[in-house]
Amino acid sequence: MTERSRFGLHMGNTTITLSTLKEEKAEIVASKFGDRSSYACIAASQESEFCVGLPAKQGIARNGTLTVVNNFQFLSDHLTPEQIDEAISKSCLCKVNHTASSIAYELSKGDDATTKITPFEVAVHLLKNTYENATYAAAKPESVLEAVIAVPMNWSQKSRQQYCKAVRDGGFEVIGVITEPSAALLAYDIGIDASEISNVFIVRLGGLSTDLTIMSVRDGLYSVVDSLHLSHLGGNILTKALSEYLASEFFAKYKLDPRESRRTMVKLNETAENVKHILSTMPSAHVFVESLMDGIDWSQNISRARFENVIGTKLQLFSRPIDEFIKKNNVNIDKTIFTGGSMKIPKLQSTISALVPKAQVLSSIPPDEVISIGCAKQSAYLNGTDFDDVADNIDMEITTIPDDISFQLVDGDNKPIGDTETEFLFKSGALVPSIHGVTIAKQMQHPVKLAIKQGDHIDYIESDPTKDLTEITARLHGGIRKHNDNTQTIEPATVHVHLN
Repeated sequence: MTERSRFGLHMGNTTITLSTLKEEKAEIVASKFGDRSSYACIAASQESEFCVGLPAKQGIARNGTLTVVNNFQFLSDHLTPEQIDEAISKSCLCKVNHTASSIAYELSKGDDATTKITPFEVAVHLLKNTYENATYAAAKPESVLEAVIAVPMNWSQKSRQQYCKAVRDGGFEVIGVITEPSAALLAYDIGIDASEISNVFIVRLGGLSTDLTIMSVRDGLYSVVDSLHLSHLGGNILTKALSEYLASEFFAKYKLDPRESRRTMVKLNETAENVKHILSTMPSAHVFVESLMDGIDWSQNISRARFENVIGTKLQLFSRPIDEFIKKNNVNIDKTIFTGGSMKIPKLQSTISALVPKAQVLSSIPPDEVISIGCAKQSAYLNGTDFDDVADNIDMEITTIPDDISFQLVDGDNKPIGDTETEFLFKSGALVPSIHGVTIAKQMQHPVKLAIKQGDHIDYIESDPTKDLTEITARLHGGIRKHNDNTQTIEPATVHVHLN
């Protein structure tokens, strides 16, 4: 029998995170360099075709025109030409050519030697590197490596299919595709208890963009209340603010302005990004940049308090659209989940938490690991044999009831019997079809009626006068019915009640 190992995989613009299940517990798989996530960048090199991950990241300042960064955004097919131009100008270091139907990076090695590579091919290189990391965590060296992957809410079916193909070309066998907000819920086991009813606010703040989602959880079902994608709002805004501060400090001391040199600012941006992540967990960080400008090394200590002061004016850029999103939906939010590397910043967490003060903030999992952990947990529920290869099973049409369906025992005059209370047969949002049984704690030894209420409508059902009433069985019928010719019809939901 073939040995199989399962993983949760999440790729973003800046990092890739991999997790696996060990003894029913999800754990992060470290890269071969010991990092809990791998850098999502590749660079053309003279010695070999490409270097991937940390080595490529470390060479950005020297080899920016040979390095591909922030590639994940170009795997989506919904970008307009204007959005592509903007993304290239703001987040790409190398030359990028694009037409109405294609995007390609041009990595120039000099002497007229140019390597062309597409975003899909870049993704495959990154995923092959991730697959190599996964082999070290596999149950056995010859194991088949299976993966559940997460995709953004706003991706089309075509984008999902392309990403699935990239993951397979990278070496993994894809057994499931889920959305990033669903993965966040699974990471915290929300909805595993079918009795849980809650509204959850998921904030994903990555390197370049932000996604806001409100999910309703009831009867073990996840449904999207609303979602919003903000392509212009990412952690890079905070990184740039910090690099600008470091540049001004250097200028104040040496009267040399790093902002006049693109290469120098690339160095400072890379340093600022590392410092930003350090200050997310530590009270202070040491900044050191070798030969920052004109051969001068730059060394400086920066505290978390100073960092929070530097980014203070930028926080409203995040809080304003989030506050508007929450107010527009006007729902009671019970829980908040933060995902994405930039959401590790304590000041940003407290700023957003203040917008939903009554919500419980779930923070036991590092934000940049939440989605990967959720994918790993999802893999435990799959048998691996019925995955829809065209990736269209991520969107499912379902039928639910809009109002509670309740009942109460009444007498011949439709008045409540004794101290019997109203009980629920089905709560609003219940799936159609469904079945539910209720045992009558006290036997009714005389003819009774059942008052069935949904909204303002009440129906009465009489019990058999010759028998004691001990149990009520209710079935919801209707919903989506698929036919042999692949068509489908939606039948109205009806409730059938049987008295025993």
